Amino acid sequence: MHRPIDRGTVASTPYIAFTEFRSRADRALNGWSGFREHVRSGARAMAELTAQTLPRSFDPRLAPLVGDDAPAPPAAPFTGGIWRLLALNNREIARSLFLYESASAASDHVRKLQHSADGLEVHLIRGPVSMQHGWYATLNNVAVMSCGRWYPAAGLCHESAVYSVTALRSARVAPDVAASAARTLGALAADRLRARTGAPVGASGTGAQS
Repeated sequence: MHRPIDRGTVASTPYIAFTEFRSRADRALNGWSGFREHVRSGARAMAELTAQTLPRSFDPRLAPLVGDDAPAPPAAPFTGGIWRLLALNNREIARSLFLYESASAASDHVRKLQHSADGLEVHLIRGPVSMQHGWYATLNNVAVMSCGRWYPAAGLCHESAVYSVTALRSARVAPDVAASAARTLGALAADRLRARTGAPVGASGTGAQS
């Protein structure tokens, strides 16, 4: 069962949280995808400026994603998951650049990244608006994580990147998976409908799949 973290309590150590999606139309998924596209654009622009090779995970033909570049029919089943790195004050400081096939797959991969954190290489980029600075990190020339927001100064952005990579090494991995807000609201609405019709309530949970 999902046990939400109390956002009013400051965590004692950085931690990694997971969110699972059940619909491509989920607003939270669209927000994550839109931010990643800005990171991609920033990476492309910086690669052109510095005449460097773009990390291959930014090529949609090779990206280890759940087909998010090819729209699926509305009726097609969909499950996806991401991970986020949160600081001691519960502020998101980094996030996955992959959309995994499940939250479980996201958990498996981020644990591997923790053991390979020494091999992460940070790249600074510009955001879509003037005076926005961001970063992403690669492992073996594959982009695996990025900042969780844009920063007003390059120095602050770099400090955040260094802290995030350091925090990733020792971050606590959350044992539970949070359903996206849209999925949670959908489950509550379904429970209300079942309550009105006399059907058992709580038939569809909001935790991770077994």
